[in-house]
Amino acid sequence: MDTNKKYANWALIAIAMLLFGTAIATVQYKVPVVMGDIMTNMKMDMDAGSASWLMSIFTFVGIILALPTGALAKKFGPKTMLLAAAVVVAIGSLIGAFAGNGTILVVSRAIEGVAFIFVTICGPLAVQKYVAPDKIGSATGIWALWVCLGSVLGGVLTPTLYAATGFVGVWIIYAAAAVVFAI
Repeated sequence: MDTNKKYANWALIAIAMLLFGTAIATVQYKVPVVMGDIMTNMKMDMDAGSASWLMSIFTFVGIILALPTGALAKKFGPKTMLLAAAVVVAIGSLIGAFAGNGTILVVSRAIEGVAFIFVTICGPLAVQKYVAPDKIGSATGIWALWVCLGSVLGGVLTPTLYAATGFVGVWIIYAAAAVVFAI
């Protein structure tokens, strides 16, 4: 058995994971700062109660899919699951970008939430698998910033992007960022 496993550059792995995770978290946090506009755009179809599901569905999906995602990560590996997260978030965001009503938008957010739980579960597994044991703490410390940065970026960038590109633009730009950082 080879005990001299070669690991990837820990800082490169940590930064790549941070960028990808931040892009996924930004997808989650794009909604709160434009929720009023979303409710207006969905006209009579979305009130405050149904609009709250645009954020809550992420947590709900996580509750349901945490254990199955762990099993999938064991079967397919964290890298495959993280790449799957990029595909899933792109699909969810594209559906959301062209949602004709509040129900389809909530469903699209549930799909985006699948990507979020994939990253939540598989990010630490990827760090553990691809980073040398003596650098895991440092790499994990960098990686751990992903949700914080995503929430800040989502809150700060979304209003400007929304004003410049509209609803569809925000959804597509954030999905594209996640896909680019996954690659």
